[in-house]
Amino acid sequence: MNQFNQIPDILFSGLGKDYCFIFNIFTFLSLFTLIIYAITILNNVFSKKGRNITIIDIMVFAILFISYLRDRVFYSMCVN
Repeated sequence: MNQFNQIPDILFSGLGKDYCFIFNIFTFLSLFTLIIYAITILNNVFSKKGRNITIIDIMVFAILFISYLRDRVFYSMCVN
């Protein structure tokens, strides 16, 4: 019966500094996605078709940027 009381501690307890590389990988993936999306938007704007930037493009860019910042903060918190 005592093993069932330890399940929340096992599932929700903090991880060691050995797992900081995961946040580093997430940071690089977020930055890579942000850069690819920015290049795609700029390519669409300056192409011959001249597609305009929509509110959806701005919202997706903002979400990707916030995701990148969040991952950087998590990595910084883990390292320090």
